[in-house]
Amino acid sequence: MNHALDLIYKCIEDEYKRGGDDEISSIIKQRLRKQIKCGQDQFLKSQTQSLLNLKYECDELGDNWKILREERKRLSLKSATKKANERNQLFIWLTINPRPNIKISDFLKLVEKFVNRAMFKQYAYVIEQRGTLEELNIGKGFHAHILLQRSLNYKPSKVLVNSKNTFKFMCDTSKIKIFNFHWCPSVWIDDKLEYMRFGGKTEDGKLKKQEADILFRQENDIDEIYGNEWKKNIDL
Repeated sequence: MNHALDLIYKCIEDEYKRGGDDEISSIIKQRLRKQIKCGQDQFLKSQTQSLLNLKYECDELGDNWKILREERKRLSLKSATKKANERNQLFIWLTINPRPNIKISDFLKLVEKFVNRAMFKQYAYVIEQRGTLEELNIGKGFHAHILLQRSLNYKPSKVLVNSKNTFKFMCDTSKIKIFNFHWCPSVWIDDKLEYMRFGGKTEDGKLKKQEADILFRQENDIDEIYGNEWKKNIDL
């Protein structure tokens, strides 16, 4: 690098000597040296900062810096979670009604695969049906109610698109009565969990349908409720 600078200085010096102005040549050389030194200092500063950032992220600066990084990460996640909740884009309540020709076994497999995707942080779901013992149509209109918490690594719009794509071969995801996806306020979470845990049907004939639900689940080896243990005390 010094050799290159010497060549630059020599060219400038020769140019001004030809014009008979040695003093200006000397001034230009001094200014050029100063600017190059300043550029070198700035480059060294930026490279040092970049190196320190890498060491910081890799926990190579010592225990105190590691604690600081982990606390910063925790607070950043808390802030992002709080903002998502305030925008009502953190929790999802989803009801899926598959077509009548879909097998319950295939539906269960797809639901289980769906809720375990990386775009969800936690989930709970139940399988219900609309038949009754009296009408001898147990299993008619089976469907799923699913409560989900979005992973902040996935945008809300992406979660919706991915969800529809997952079930588009089992139901018409464009119809809200068939594929009912909506963002669920956090104040409703307890109600949704209680609904699923205690078979909280609200329409007429709910007791008869609850009885049919029990028999339907027994016949198809279906649990009363599925899910990883729902963390209710989410840090908002």
